[in-house]
Amino acid sequence: MTANLIVCGSLLRPIALKEDTDTVKAEDSKSKACLQKVSMLLDLTLFYHCPFMRLALAITLINTGYFVPYVHFVAFARETGFDEYQAAFLMSVAAITDLIGRLFSGWMSDLGKLRLVHVLFLWTLLTSVSIAAIPLGTSYPLLVIISTCYGFFSGAMTPVVFSLIPEIVGIQRIFGGLGLLQMIESIGGLLGAPLSGWLRDITGNYAASFLVAGGFLFLGSLVLCTLPNFFSCYSTSASNGQSDDSKRDEAKQLTKQEAESHCNTHIEDIPVKSV
Repeated sequence: MTANLIVCGSLLRPIALKEDTDTVKAEDSKSKACLQKVSMLLDLTLFYHCPFMRLALAITLINTGYFVPYVHFVAFARETGFDEYQAAFLMSVAAITDLIGRLFSGWMSDLGKLRLVHVLFLWTLLTSVSIAAIPLGTSYPLLVIISTCYGFFSGAMTPVVFSLIPEIVGIQRIFGGLGLLQMIESIGGLLGAPLSGWLRDITGNYAASFLVAGGFLFLGSLVLCTLPNFFSCYSTSASNGQSDDSKRDEAKQLTKQEAESHCNTHIEDIPVKSV
């Protein structure tokens, strides 16, 4: 199922926007080389966008540990000594609190009290702690509490990831950035479960699997700290929906318009001699 995200991410295409008019015309030109067409189709220029690549690295690390409880939580509960219905109920609790967490995260983000990157950092850090705490669940009530925390924190984290993309790449490149991010982050989702299963085989229990999974999310939260102006309480220029390139383009356009306006005004001030 996770492998399908790679295909979906690579096939995701942007809808037509006013800002993309020039790009569409350029793609239709027969003079473009095949490699350039592929690059524009997938917006491969984002590979040179350092903040975006740091975000992609962080989300890939997060995805590596994110799905491990969904794969091994029930098995861990059965191994601890609980029956199959009790073990399955833990994932039901996580699913319910996941939905509540998504709604709460959206409401919290709309308040505007915190920047989205800070909200994502908070939920990622709490999710990593909840996953790493799973081996401590020796009693069923404690496992229910851990499952509730994991479902709520992980659910609250998910929608913020996609809301952060416009702040990093700008509105004009959001569709290419979303597709490329999903294609890259799927690599972590594919590696997480086999890695945790391998750790289970060599250690004989699930403690190392959950600790390493929580460690991946913790590393992802640290990478988020490297995003532009992370330690600032104010949004950057890209967070207003525009990238630095688009800002420069607008400045050039305004300068050009001002020059033309000044030229026209100067011409109008020249007295015209009657013949």
